[in-house]
Parts: sequence; C-alpha cells; structure tokens
Amino acid sequence: MPNTAIIEERLRFLEIDQEVIEELGNAKRLLEPEMDRMLEEFYSHILDEPQVKAIFADDKVIERAREAQKKHWLQTLFDGKFKSAYFDKAERIGRAHARVGLTPNWYIGGYSKMLAQFVQHISVAAAREGRDASPIIGALCKAVLLDLDLVIHCYLEAKDESMLEILARATKFTSDMDQLNTELSVMTAQVKESTEDMSKNANDNDRHASQLASLRIHVDALTDKAKQIDERISQLKTGDRLYLHKGSDQTGTFAKLKALILGE
Repeated sequence: MPNTAIIEERLRFLEIDQEVIEELGNAKRLLEPEMDRMLEEFYSHILDEPQVKAIFADDKVIERAREAQKKHWLQTLFDGKFKSAYFDKAERIGRAHARVGLTPNWYIGGYSKMLAQFVQHISVAAAREGRDASPIIGALCKAVLLDLDLVIHCYLEAKDESMLEILARATKFTSDMDQLNTELSVMTAQVKESTEDMSKNANDNDRHASQLASLRIHVDALTDKAKQIDERISQLKTGDRLYLHKGSDQTGTFAKLKALILGE
C-alpha cells in the first residue's frame, strides 16, 4: 500500500479531521513553553534503562535526539502535518529502531511518559484559562497513537524484511544441502557396489578381506550421515513452513515471505 494511502486510512479510522488538527494547535500553544522541561524529564527517565541508554553513543547523540524530538512534536505532530514526508520520517525511525534492536515496548513506554506529562499540563493550563481540556487531550491522544502506529508498522516491516532475507538464505541452503545429499547417496551406492565386487574376489585373500571390512564400516557410516543430513533438511523445511503458517500477514513483506517459502 502506498504511503499516502496508509496515512489516509489511519487518519480516517482515528477520525483525525480539521477540527482535531485545530485542537492540536491549542495543544502546541499550551505545551511549547514547557517542552524543554518535559523532554529533560523524559530523557532522565528513559536513560535509567540500560537497554535504551545503550543505543546512544554519547551526550552529543542524546542532545541531537532531544532536539529532533522537540522539532517533531512542535513542528510536525502538533501542526498536523500528516503528509508523505511524515510517513517517511516514521519509516526512518521504525527502521532505525529495528537496526539497533530497540523493541516497541521501550518506544511505547517512552511515549506514555510524554503523554502523561502532556495531559497533566494541558489539564492545569486549560483550567487556568477556564476552558474544557477534553477536546485538546482527545486530539493529542489521537495524534500520539497515530505516531506510535506508523513507527511500529515500519519497525515490523523492517523486521519482516530481515526475516525474508534470512529465510531466503535458509531456503537456498536447504536446496543446496538437498542436492548434496542426492550426490552423496549416489556416491554411497557406487561405493557399496564396489565393495560387493571386491567381496567376490576377496574370499581367498585375508588382506583384501580386512580392507573390505574396513570399507564396509565406512560405507555404513556414510549411509548414516546421509540419512542424518536428509532428516536435518526435512526439519529445516518444516521449521520454515511452521513459522510461516503460524505468522500473520501484518505487512506486505510477510506476504512476500510466505510466497517465497511456501510457493503460495
């Protein structure tokens, strides 16, 4: 599905219309003066988690991330700029999270921290102005959930692409091993035939008989090894298909993955 179609679908389902975008403007007006303080508290919170802190190389990276997030909130989300460029940004974030191994639970947890601060401040500020905070908070929740949805969608897409590549390689490996096993079976049959020929001429020769016994042992070991390889190939193929049958078609890449492995 094209990026614009994805965004339009999400906006429609979340009921994000012009009225909601206007309320986001009110959220921006109330939150902008407090944004630096909120981001300070946000980063203090998430950097207490070793798994999250590990993705930041140094303080300069943290500062750049802080400024980028501030710009995202104030100049994109609260301005209601839900266009193709917005999806592209969400895609970059989702893929970056997949690349560094930051799973969605940390992203969702971080957003919950910011959302809680937003709601608390808007409630107090709106009461001070003598206005109802609920339309602003409702619009804010919709925008934040849209943001989460798109980033996680792109994260899952990136993970599925990685799985697609891994399973494509695994499929090629099993195919190569299947061919190797066939060749090994042919060689085993040839060696077995040779031992039978030797046995016909070795009845009166102790030395040949000893060599024949040793060769038979190797043939038996080779046959067992061929069976093990065949069993392993079957397990790999079954494992691929089991994963795919239990999966769900949440992204376009997963559908391609099923088509590649299952031939559907």
